[in-house]
Amino acid sequence: MTKIEFISIQILCHATESEDKVLKAVRRLYPSFKKRKATGYFGNPIYVFDAHIKRKKEIAAVVDLLKEKCASLKDVRRRIDEKGNLYIRLDKQELYQGRYVLEDSGDVKIIIHITSYPFNLEDAISYAEEVFSH
Repeated sequence: MTKIEFISIQILCHATESEDKVLKAVRRLYPSFKKRKATGYFGNPIYVFDAHIKRKKEIAAVVDLLKEKCASLKDVRRRIDEKGNLYIRLDKQELYQGRYVLEDSGDVKIIIHITSYPFNLEDAISYAEEVFSH
């Protein structure tokens, strides 16, 4: 049986950005994030907002939102690694405006972990294509 085991969402808030605006953008995906402080390359403060979603209902809500708002993920095979992690990135400024724009290097990092027992990468890819190719 193939399923989504968890979803992780991460966004960075740089010292030059409004924390409220960054949270407003990312809360379009999920309402609750943990905040931690990190240090940038030049010693500048950076806040990292993380969510780790494990409940089935919450996973389904995030998946449904992504399916509704994002363009079809036609390149699922390229976005999934050998462990079954599907990587999706969104543009932070676009998300703040309510637009879900897929990017290869976007600021909003989403990892959807797909698992099966026993694990088979082709099963994970097929499942992801089935779920996200609408």
